[in-house]
This record gives sequence, C-alpha cells and structure tokens, in this order.
Amino acid sequence: MAGGGGTTGGGAQTEIGLAVTKLSGGRYENITATTRLATLLPELGKQIAQSQARQSHQFRVTYERPANAKIEARIGASVSRQATVILTLDGHMP
Repeated sequence: MAGGGGTTGGGAQTEIGLAVTKLSGGRYENITATTRLATLLPELGKQIAQSQARQSHQFRVTYERPANAKIEARIGASVSRQATVILTLDGHMP
C-alpha cells in the first residue's frame, strides 16, 4: 500500500522507495514534516496489531504429491510453532 505524496523532493531516493514498495507489497510514506511521525507511528502500530490478531489463528497447509505415483498417497498433519513471526499488511499469510 503506497501512501504519502508524489515523487517530488528527493528524486532518486523517492523513486527507489516507490519501486521497493511496489516490489515488496510494502508501504511508502513521503514524510515532509517531522510532526507526521507523531501520527504515523500510532497508525502503523494499530495496523501491525490488527494484522497480528488476524494471523494468530491462521495455518498453512501444504500437500505434496509423492514422486512415485504408484505408491498409495498417505496424508498426515502436524502443527509446529516456530519462533519466526511473519506479518503482512492485509493480515493474510504470504
């Protein structure tokens, strides 16, 4: 999600920021005044908290067909809790 203003002021840096935002699916903020941080940081905190709440009950299920198709497929499931936390802007697992 891109936010903020256009591509004025900073030229190359702004263009790079916008390109990285587009490639990563991230968020770009063109901050022109330091006072914007006072409102931006709580907005980001709220967005992160909402994403975490949605993602805390999501699980990824992956099935891979056996390489030898003649073997009867057996399906099993397990749950592992890894220490790595992945958050996305829309609250869905990547």
